[in-house]
Amino acid sequence: MTQKKKKMGRPKLPKDEGKKVFSVRLSKHERDKVKEAAGKAGESPSKWARKALLSAAD
Repeated sequence: MTQKKKKMGRPKLPKDEGKKVFSVRLSKHERDKVKEAAGKAGESPSKWARKALLSAAD
């Protein structure tokens, strides 16, 4: 009888520590503005938007 090999990879995080998706609807013009600002900052649009949202929330 053969045994299954253990799968490699990152261990699962506890449910309360995992990241959740926060969706925002943007028009094409708004999306383009976010992409442009992120490019100027040398960041991905996702990272730039996360920083902008958290900064506005403070």
